[in-house]
Amino acid sequence: MSRAALLRAAARTWDERLLGQLTIRDKEARLQPLRLNPGQRLMLEAMRRQRAAGAPVRIVLLKARQFGGSTLAQACLFCDAAHSPRREAWIVAHNLNSARALFGMARRFYAHYPATARLKPERCNAGELLLPNQSRIAASTAETAPGGRGFTLHALHASEIAWWRRAGQSMLSLMQAVPDHPDTCVIAESTANGMGGYFHDLWRAARAGQNGFEPVFVGWNLVEEYSLPFADGAARRRFEDSLTPEEDALRGDAGLALEQLHWRRACIRDKCGGNEDAFRQEYPLHDQEAFLTSGRPVFQVSVLDGMYLRCEGPVLRAEIDLESWIANEQDGAGADAMSRHLRAAP
Repeated sequence: MSRAALLRAAARTWDERLLGQLTIRDKEARLQPLRLNPGQRLMLEAMRRQRAAGAPVRIVLLKARQFGGSTLAQACLFCDAAHSPRREAWIVAHNLNSARALFGMARRFYAHYPATARLKPERCNAGELLLPNQSRIAASTAETAPGGRGFTLHALHASEIAWWRRAGQSMLSLMQAVPDHPDTCVIAESTANGMGGYFHDLWRAARAGQNGFEPVFVGWNLVEEYSLPFADGAARRRFEDSLTPEEDALRGDAGLALEQLHWRRACIRDKCGGNEDAFRQEYPLHDQEAFLTSGRPVFQVSVLDGMYLRCEGPVLRAEIDLESWIANEQDGAGADAMSRHLRAAP
């Protein structure tokens, strides 16, 4: 097998050695090789499972902020385009600044990647990178994204879908451009923006196995840098003694370390204006918390969150026949209100 064929095969499975040759700009503005963190590995494993099964790669990613999901999506799209000719990859973001930032990753990859660094691109401008192998990476907002008619995409990174103005309409058009072929890839990712809407529906359907997307959730507890060390052992003990009931519950039920709770408290204070619900929206611990917090919830989220963490499976599932109401007796009925369609049997 030729070197080009070996690289194509490695790119097709997103070999970590290949991804590690890509250069990213870290949060301290330093250029560094891409090293996968736990959340990125979780996402990549899901993509590899689908590809190994011979299925089109379809990922719906619900995430905490700044864990690197968009970076991995860009890395996978770039490796695919760099080693497979005539590929069309599109980045679609919720606003122009985000589209430019994501496209900037692709340009940085190209400039520093050993296989492309010495090659002049066929075309490179603010929204398009045409590689020497005629593969193309382009970026736009959801408002200006191309339609599916007469247009073919092999890879699509749909970023922050929950914040698109007409997400359902835009994704309907874009998905028509992606063939149902095993070599295609669609990554639909977002932070949550309340219950209802296209992204919430897509996530729920994926969780229920009702579409071809594999759901991947990355909570803030998987992000290694979301941990704040203590000055010394005495400071750690003082913090432990000061835990609120909610923090103590998170420590026990979610298995959070004191350093993680220390970071959480500092983030709520310094980045979220002291608003715990704002923290839960930006940094959810589980998918239900993400959607419950980010909309306009009626019930107190901290109470619902605690109930969710302690939730156990049903002891019994059964159907009963209700024959008649008995006078002066108290009867109750329960319903699953997580769907917008409530059905009741007579």
